[in-house]
Amino acid sequence: MFVIEGINEIDSIVSPSSPISKSPISITMPEASSSFVFSLVLSVLTFGALQMFKKQIAGVQPLPILGGFVCSWFFVFFLTALNNLRQILSGSSYQSGRFDVVLALVITAFVGGSIHPICITTGIAFSLVAVYYLQRIATKTYQSRT
Repeated sequence: MFVIEGINEIDSIVSPSSPISKSPISITMPEASSSFVFSLVLSVLTFGALQMFKKQIAGVQPLPILGGFVCSWFFVFFLTALNNLRQILSGSSYQSGRFDVVLALVITAFVGGSIHPICITTGIAFSLVAVYYLQRIATKTYQSRT
């Protein structure tokens, strides 16, 4: 016997051989304000780490590629913060558009440029791959709800 604890629900005991028809675990999306603060803090920490290790990243040949990868994480965190800020200001029905992605890409390019020129190109390339996967995840998640 396994015990599955659900959020705000009574514990239920399920045998391993029986299929679970209704899962007692409910996952809710975080509020836009808390997600904004969390993603903003992560983007500031990522920017700070890039600036702190600027000399090491620019000094060794393959490290600017890693710097571009870290810049792409900055891009994801900053895009999330920007989208959540716009949701707070415009209402909960706001969705990111091309403007948000381009703005986050430009800011990511400036962040990468402050480290090394290769960080600009690799950061943009990794960020575009991240946008592709973010779009796939959003399509799978929100298409089923409508």
